[in-house]
Amino acid sequence: MPHTSGSDYVKSWAGLFKIGEFFCLLIAFSCLADFADKSENNGSFKFFLFVAITAWLITMLLFVLFSSGAHDRISMNWTLAMLIYSAVYVFLLLISTSLVADKARQFRRGVRKYEVGHERYEFEDTCDYYSDSGSPCSNVEAATVFAFMALALFLADTVFYFMEYRSTAGPAADQGGFVQHDEAGTPKDYNRSDIEQIP
Repeated sequence: MPHTSGSDYVKSWAGLFKIGEFFCLLIAFSCLADFADKSENNGSFKFFLFVAITAWLITMLLFVLFSSGAHDRISMNWTLAMLIYSAVYVFLLLISTSLVADKARQFRRGVRKYEVGHERYEFEDTCDYYSDSGSPCSNVEAATVFAFMALALFLADTVFYFMEYRSTAGPAADQGGFVQHDEAGTPKDYNRSDIEQIP
């Protein structure tokens, strides 16, 4: 990824994507948190909250690292690390958000029977039941929408980091060599004929 920091990072595509991911994830898990506690069979909701909150925390940490320039003090291939991180959360968000979206669909189509004492109530859809209990299904639907928006941003992140990684690893791989990074993180290309000369 571009080795930028401060305002340059905030204005870069990487920084803007992180800002978008931060707010989309924040809204997504905030919408679902209260609903998950009141709903039944909420295993998929808890999984979604785990994925969304961990992604949000890591995204916030990475934004602070890059915007402050602290990442320069850590010797590692940041492009590859960010590529793996983004790809993993694309996979996790796809699974967890799909489960929540399926729950939202079931709520809108399901029929809920509710009995208190001798009184029996029947709701045309499960959302009526949860709306009466103070947890409208719109929360689930809003969480789904913002989670899919975050997923799209993570997917874009993955594509950009993959292109960036190929642009640095490509020249050496095409020549049958490899890439080594110096202390500043700048990639160096070596061919097989140069291997014996490398200290």
